[in-house]
Amino acid sequence: MKTLLVPTLAVALATASSASAQTLIQTFTASQDTFVRSDAPNSSFGTDTTLLVGGHSSVGPFNSFYKFENVDLTGIASISSVTLRLTSIAQAGSGTVNINLYQLSAANSDWKEGVSGTVPTGTSDTGATFNNKSGQGASAVTWAGGNTNANFVAGTDFVNTVLGNFSGAANTATGGQTFDFGNAALVSLLSASIGSTTTFNFVLRDQTGATNFLRIASSEHGTEAWRPQLIIEYTPIPEPSAFAALAGLGALGLAATRRRRRA
Repeated sequence: MKTLLVPTLAVALATASSASAQTLIQTFTASQDTFVRSDAPNSSFGTDTTLLVGGHSSVGPFNSFYKFENVDLTGIASISSVTLRLTSIAQAGSGTVNINLYQLSAANSDWKEGVSGTVPTGTSDTGATFNNKSGQGASAVTWAGGNTNANFVAGTDFVNTVLGNFSGAANTATGGQTFDFGNAALVSLLSASIGSTTTFNFVLRDQTGATNFLRIASSEHGTEAWRPQLIIEYTPIPEPSAFAALAGLGALGLAATRRRRRA
């Protein structure tokens, strides 16, 4: 038994250590999302089941917005990857898209998706449009940079740090194709909020100006798995029981070593 004790103890220690450092994945679905377009500057598309994402030479660009509320980052030791995943619903344009992901500025974080349709003049608490964060007319609440598509203003309406990019074919013949956005900067953004429950607001912006865009399932789409997702891969903080197990095994190992020496 003495010859088996130390190897068995080593295996147990390795198993306990592995269990305490396991990688887990949690997924959050966008609570609100919408897109805006220049040919309908006072229209909201918040309850549409389809988001247009990308560029258009005459009626674009199609900037799209995503809000993820109550993102629980408690109990996390570290984050290894973060992905914003979108899913196509049908064929869009031909050619290729080049789309960047950014964080909306704090000044624009109170945007709302609203209800699809033309925003009435004189209203304030409505959905985001191409021209305004909410409302139209004298009661409008403008984007942080001012009126008339201020969501283009880098550093004022969005943080000018690229959090992800997709560059590739826009022509998706059938639904279900996924488009992933995420990089080290996105990991750093979420890592800064470890230990808290918070809200993240993102915008996707076309980088080409050409007529190349995606048709994406929104948070209202009937297929739940196709809705915009924020996927976080992380290592949890070990449970106290794991620490206790490691401490106990360590003590057992020390005792076993002493017995061997006495023998």
